[in-house]
Amino acid sequence: MGRIVPLIVCALVAAAAAPARPAPAPTRPATLEEGIRAVVAKSHGVWGVSVRHVERHESAGVRENDRFLMASVFKVPILVELFHQVSQGKIALEERVEWKDPGRYFGSAVLQAMRPGLNPTIHDLATLMIIVSDNAATDQLLTRVGKANVNARLRALGLTRTSVDAGTREHTLEAFGLRGPKYKDFTPADVAKFDFQAHEAEIERNQRQALRDCHNCSTPSDSRASCPSGSASRTRPAPSRTPSGS
Repeated sequence: MGRIVPLIVCALVAAAAAPARPAPAPTRPATLEEGIRAVVAKSHGVWGVSVRHVERHESAGVRENDRFLMASVFKVPILVELFHQVSQGKIALEERVEWKDPGRYFGSAVLQAMRPGLNPTIHDLATLMIIVSDNAATDQLLTRVGKANVNARLRALGLTRTSVDAGTREHTLEAFGLRGPKYKDFTPADVAKFDFQAHEAEIERNQRQALRDCHNCSTPSDSRASCPSGSASRTRPAPSRTPSGS
């Protein structure tokens, strides 16, 4: 999933920095915006771009207020909320969590390859989540800190159009078109043997609904706002579908 290191720095700076003196309202030079649009026009996919030149107080964007799927970038707000709760004394990084049910998780993982009974620390889970984008570690941390708290932290940081609505398990199942109670306990093994062709109409309907719901989405302008000295862009990937028997 997506590269997230630059946004980690931005988000943590936004979370920790003291309130700054309001900057002058940025101008929007036509030549800069035209240049961005020319680059985007040559590229495949749907792009959202939001940039700001800090010293000149200039900004520009393309679809900068549209919401795009964050992919693994949604793990960054989880980290921000985790460290907030650590600073409040609600969670200790040395706290240990029992690892179980490795066959339940999808996608990138180190933890998924480990035997049940391991007791990683919260710090270990955060390290795995950020350095190797470990999905199992992510879901355990999201459960520990709480979705509502993650979204409250985003609002406190002024990010009004960014939300974390689902863990990696739920999000992956939605991408496959497997939504609703009858699929909520599906494992990778269940997905591998599922007959997608026999349920094609349902799958396509669910995938379209997933795009409309836009769980774990943000806007380029929100991402730029969280990183005062940087820029952000997103592409909107179509949900993937696994062929029957794969």
